[in-house]
Amino acid sequence: MELDTPLRDIAVEHPLSTRVFQRYQIDFYCAGARPLREACRARDLDPQEVVRAIRRELSSPEPELRWDRAPLEDLIDYLVAHFHEPLREELPRLQVLAHRAARTQGPSDPERLIRIAETVDTLAEDLLAHMDKEEQVLFPLIRGGSLELTHTPISVMEEEHLVAAERVRSLRELTHGSLIPRPAGASWRALWDGLERLEVELHEHIHLENNVLHRRARAQAG
Repeated sequence: MELDTPLRDIAVEHPLSTRVFQRYQIDFYCAGARPLREACRARDLDPQEVVRAIRRELSSPEPELRWDRAPLEDLIDYLVAHFHEPLREELPRLQVLAHRAARTQGPSDPERLIRIAETVDTLAEDLLAHMDKEEQVLFPLIRGGSLELTHTPISVMEEEHLVAAERVRSLRELTHGSLIPRPAGASWRALWDGLERLEVELHEHIHLENNVLHRRARAQAG
């Protein structure tokens, strides 16, 4: 594995490598064009250590899903079933938990919990609208083979991915890296756990769209 290989190429060719990138908080989803060496240096990481961690992950017998080799229609079906539909259920739940935590745990840390609730609300509103646009505009164009018309929708979607990723980074800072404070009520714990899962899944979601679906659609459009 070359240190000058772009992150997105590693993530596409070796899907299990994204677990390592997640652990080291390396942005492979929105900043996937950055070479591995440069991304590691930006986070003060030893590139060789990250490579060793990736190789250990790849030694797992677990099969890897290579979406760069699947029909685009199958990838779209996967994105909707495994990310869009679950998000439509999970985001309202996280909103309820965030406001409940702010209400019940507020006296212990009022400003932070209010900011978390507001950020979750904004993220949910953005993502729900974003997924609707994908399903109503971009995905039908790709399914219908009108790839020459996807340039502008793809650019808009990727800009919105950047905004969503930034909101998730803000939530990580507000939750101190998802470390559950002591003491913490049940709503607080459920919220922290949910936000941690959301971060991981959203990174994978954005990666598959930016680095696989969009790149392949652009390449086929010529």
